[in-house]
Amino acid sequence: MPVIAIGARAPAMSASPPPAGYHEVTLLGWNNALDVSNSEFRADFTIVVQTGELPAQIQYRYNPTGSTDMLTLTRVPDVQASVDQVYGIVATEELGNGLQKLYISARGDLDVSSPSTPSTYQETIQITWQDGTTTRTSFPMLVTSRNNEGRPVSVNAWDTTTSGLPGYVGPNSQTGWGNVVPAGSTDTLQGAKFHVDAVNSGRDAATGNDVTDELYYQFVRGDNGAAASVTPTPVRISITNHGSGVEGALLTELGSFSLDSPGYYKLLVWPQSRNSSGAATPTSDGVAWRPGVDPGQQVGSVFWKIS
Repeated sequence: MPVIAIGARAPAMSASPPPAGYHEVTLLGWNNALDVSNSEFRADFTIVVQTGELPAQIQYRYNPTGSTDMLTLTRVPDVQASVDQVYGIVATEELGNGLQKLYISARGDLDVSSPSTPSTYQETIQITWQDGTTTRTSFPMLVTSRNNEGRPVSVNAWDTTTSGLPGYVGPNSQTGWGNVVPAGSTDTLQGAKFHVDAVNSGRDAATGNDVTDELYYQFVRGDNGAAASVTPTPVRISITNHGSGVEGALLTELGSFSLDSPGYYKLLVWPQSRNSSGAATPTSDGVAWRPGVDPGQQVGSVFWKIS
């Protein structure tokens, strides 16, 4: 996980306070693959600060494939209830020695330029502290291209586009990210909060592998990638082929479910591909994404009983 630390780390057992201006930022998860016409910003991370300190400002790069313009995120009390450029402090952990860890979930729009071939770009987050200093950290995002070299890619639901789906749980289409189950709670999660979707590769019928109407999904721990017991192996399901708006599928088959020990969990998908002509060839090798071989594309997150 990308980490940026400013100032020397205070010894864990030291009784002395941390040095002034000590900050540490650690990324937990983010939307690591997106389609040009369905682009959204999602990032979950932690910051370690002196007890009582809050960021003065958090920004992100609006177009990671082009301009360097930064958008400012507004802090809100309930990040689940908003669809704008916002962030929320979803949990706080006291570390002792005058330090605390803030767990943050952030979201917003992106304006992504279409690459000529599938390309990986760096998205940037910038935090301005109360003393005016700044910390920058970045993460990679695969941006697909709609041509015969493309591969299917996940879609993060935006605004209220999934709110009308039967059984959907949530005030808008973004409740798949930044879910919080507090420590000591007996609460469970609703599978209908989580939406999975993917777009076609962009290949034409003659090239093959031009349709995506299935994918694998799995919940995994963010720190070591271990599978959650609710999905011990990746689950393959059918989705409604993505068209105008958001279709895909809700994970209603999960019902009410729990995760395992406290931690941060990612919902990953691996979009599949097939030939619209029904022909057996060409195969999907190198086009469909393979669990256990290819990295999963993150489309959701849970902070499970951290604090």
